[in-house]
Amino acid sequence: MALKVKTKIEEYEYIPLSERDQENPFTIKLRRLTPKEFSFIEDKMLKMYGDASMAYTSGTYNWNVVKKGIIGWENLIDEDNKPIKIVIGSDGVTDDSLNFIPPDIISEVAAVIVALTKDPDDAKTILQVV
Repeated sequence: MALKVKTKIEEYEYIPLSERDQENPFTIKLRRLTPKEFSFIEDKMLKMYGDASMAYTSGTYNWNVVKKGIIGWENLIDEDNKPIKIVIGSDGVTDDSLNFIPPDIISEVAAVIVALTKDPDDAKTILQVV
């Protein structure tokens, strides 16, 4: 049987778990990463030190995943109830924009993007469960 792959760029909407009971929940628009993007991000996850020790940089990994995978959002407001617009540059969402997102949501959304990248056929389950 032939290898079947997704060739269309699909956009997904994801509501973080902490927002699901809200009237106008913060909603993130995202996409799968390309194999090349995912490989480059994964390669940067392991950090080697001069004493031959290593560390996994999960925070940086999550940051890089959402930087590339988030393509929009809705219902993010500041303390004055003014909408915060996303800014996307040539390398993905800008760091200034991502700084508005709490770290726990960054980690959660990164897990969703990675799951979609690895198994796009299971998108419906991933977007509900993760």
